[in-house]
Amino acid sequence: MLSETDVRTPNRPPDTATFRRWEVAGSAHSGWHGQQYRAPIAERDLGAAPVYRCDNPPFSRVPLHHVVAAAVEHLTHWARHDVPPPSAPPLEFNADGTKARDANGLARGGVRLSQVDVPVHALRAGHLLPADARQNLHDAINSDIGR
Repeated sequence: MLSETDVRTPNRPPDTATFRRWEVAGSAHSGWHGQQYRAPIAERDLGAAPVYRCDNPPFSRVPLHHVVAAAVEHLTHWARHDVPPPSAPPLEFNADGTKARDANGLARGGVRLSQVDVPVHALRAGHLLPADARQNLHDAINSDIGR
């Protein structure tokens, strides 16, 4: 089970009698839910958690943890009752090796949750805007943490 940001290449292993691979469109390895979960730890260990004051926060809100829970249930059922999980379509790639995207910039293919199939507000490809990434790098370089 991989988030969209974990899938880097169109060359992936196929499902077999002992292997399943689910790729979740629109999800991030550590999206908004992960950031929320870690906020108290960041406050405890670093003195503050990041605060993003923008109209479109940088982290995906696609609930990857719902697919993780389903995958665990299917894996348990497979181990106990020899009933394999269903196969899922992979994310689609263009001929040049980039991810194929729809008119909204969302990845095509993969496991598609409602947040991706019927988005009610904007999601962005990459989940972290270049300006935010530059600022994060700048802040990390100039931080006193760990010195």
